[in-house]
Order: sequence, then C-alpha cells, then structure tokens
Amino acid sequence: MNIKITKGLSILLLLALSFAGCEKGDYTEPYTEFGEVYFDASQTASYQTGHLKIKYNGNSIEIQSGTNGRVRVPQGEGKFEFYDERTGEVLGGKTVNIIPASPETFNLFQPTETDPIAFLDPNGQADEEAAPAEFMRLKIANYAGDLLPKDLDIVVLGLNMNFETVELATLESVSNNIGEEQYRQIPTGGSDILAYTFKFRDRKTQEFVKMHGGEDYWSQNFFLYPDMISPYPEKRVYTIYLRSIEQWGEHPLFIKLGDKYYEISPEILYAN
Repeated sequence: MNIKITKGLSILLLLALSFAGCEKGDYTEPYTEFGEVYFDASQTASYQTGHLKIKYNGNSIEIQSGTNGRVRVPQGEGKFEFYDERTGEVLGGKTVNIIPASPETFNLFQPTETDPIAFLDPNGQADEEAAPAEFMRLKIANYAGDLLPKDLDIVVLGLNMNFETVELATLESVSNNIGEEQYRQIPTGGSDILAYTFKFRDRKTQEFVKMHGGEDYWSQNFFLYPDMISPYPEKRVYTIYLRSIEQWGEHPLFIKLGDKYYEISPEILYAN
C-alpha cells in the first residue's frame, strides 16, 4: 500500500513541476486570427462556365457559395491564384494582406475564357461626373469579336412602353478593349423607355450584322431603370461590355457561326 501511495505522489509532483515551468516566456502554439477577402467572379467567363478554381498559397480552396465570393483565411499576406481546372493554366493572381475585421473586395473581370483575369476596384467609376439631365454617359467595348466586325459602329435603340423602337445614337469605332474607351454621352430617350438594345454595323462596309433569318440582328435587351438595378444609378453612368453566348440551337433570331448559334449580350460592369 505504501508503494502505491508513493508512486501516486511522485506522478502528481511531476505534473505540478511541468505546469510551473510553462511561464510567460516559454513557446506555446500561437493563436492565429482569420480575416476575409471577397472575389466577385460574376463577370468572369471561366466562372460562368464552371471551370474557375482558386489556390491560396499554393493550396486549393473553395469560394463560399452565396457569399459574393467570400474567402476566409489566416491573417497576413497571402497569394491567391485563379486557374482553369481543365488545363491548370493560371488566369490571374493577386497578393492580399489579410487584416481581420477589414475585408477587401475585388471584382474579377474576364470577358472571354481566352482572356486573363483582371482585378478591378468595385468602386472603379464612383468618381465619374454625373450625366446631364435626359442623358446618360456610356463606356462600351466589344468582346464579342467572334461575331462582330473589328471596325464596329453600334446603333443604340430604346424600346418604349408602346413596344416601339426609337433610335437614340450611333457610337462610332467601338474598340475591343474597355481600357481604351472613353465615356460617350447619349440621350436616355425619356421616362417611357423600358429597355435598350443595340444594332451592329461594319464601319468599313456599312453593312449591319444579320440574324440567321436574314434581318438586321438586335442584341439582347438590357434594362437601366430603377426596378432592374439596385441601388439605382443616380448619376446615369455605365460601363458595359459585349460578349457572345452560345444558344440551345437553331433559331432565325440568333447569329449563326459555323454549326452553332449565338446571341450577343450587353453586360453591365459598372453602374453609378
């Protein structure tokens, strides 16, 4: 019995000495705080087709769904790489200093799957001057080069409450690089305009791009009135790019290229 008591006292003494040795200056496993960064990939072609993946410091991670691109990682500097899961090709990278309670937000911009990813400030045109009354300021670029001519003029039309089209302006020499474009001032067409659409003309030949059915092609409609954009862009300043979207099959209203059919979609990059 005495041997058992002595052995138990010895174990308790060793434990007490080990706890006493863990003083302030000793090494302990550090506590790591986490922070957040947001990568909005809604304007990224590879994300829209389901092929975009992300790595953090060389390790694959997932963007949390339904969170506007939220990623939660340890504080400190981290490298994010976005790549095509089919080929492994890196499409863009960004080094971010993660600070807890101070999340950063980036808009990823990739108009086609062959383009690299650009990282844009979500408030990139917030300082632009407002359009005068009854006008809007529009910056537009052509990323539907597979369907549209390189030397491109765009006719802007408004669709009113009576389902009539009203020609509002012609935008001459629209480039295929949003960075090269300037804001153009065009009429809104008034409060009875419900939506806008585009027609596309080859600047050299003056011929309009045609539908499969033979008539002049009209782009998909886009809407700039309050019920469709929240918050409503009080300044009426927009940055828009054009992209081609493959369709389900043959239709006279689509554009035919080879054995496939397409629509041209105007996409709003910024609205203020």
